[in-house]
Amino acid sequence: MSSLNTREKARTLGLLATVAIVGLAFFAVIASFLPLISEYTLTADFISELAIGRFGYLQTVAFFVAGLGTLALAWVIREVTKGSWGSRLGSTLVGLYGVGLVLAGLFPTYEIDPAGRAVSPTSVGTVHIVVSVLAFVLIIAGVFVLSRTFKRDAQWRAFWPWSLALAITALVGFIMFAISEGAWIGLIQRIFIGTVFLWQVLVAFRILSISKGASAEHPSRVR
Repeated sequence: MSSLNTREKARTLGLLATVAIVGLAFFAVIASFLPLISEYTLTADFISELAIGRFGYLQTVAFFVAGLGTLALAWVIREVTKGSWGSRLGSTLVGLYGVGLVLAGLFPTYEIDPAGRAVSPTSVGTVHIVVSVLAFVLIIAGVFVLSRTFKRDAQWRAFWPWSLALAITALVGFIMFAISEGAWIGLIQRIFIGTVFLWQVLVAFRILSISKGASAEHPSRVR
């Protein structure tokens, strides 16, 4: 591959990493601030419930944007770790999580009747719950797999302890979320998902750094 083509690839990888960061940031902003103008709260209600409340279309869009950003990130992770142990499996798990986010937007947690009331349970809501739980399990597994991938890759070795720490934190957060109920369930869910998003954003910024370095100084390093 020529240096020119490699630099173009580095720029593409950097662009897709940026897309991921923007998509995840948009989701985080909506999930954090929409409760301020919605009938649902930040601490007691699930993020998914925002999609059926006031200005719920914003949360639906946030699911799609974050899902597409996650798919972009999965592809970039695969490209920059290609040849390392677990690269394909880990990036696939991240990509499936991205698909889960898109499906969570397509299938709301509740349906709304003509009077504007949430109807539960429904088949659509069941799909949402199943997809969400599977997506959470897949991303946690993906973070653990990629933590080991990063440990074996020279470009990522300094990052892998942080990745492993976030993987463990996400696992604990998911368990806490699964067994919790009551007035703080929404906040616990946001902390868990926030941990996953933090991992994704840190990975995306690391990819930006690698792609910029490859484009400017070491074009042959992007594989």
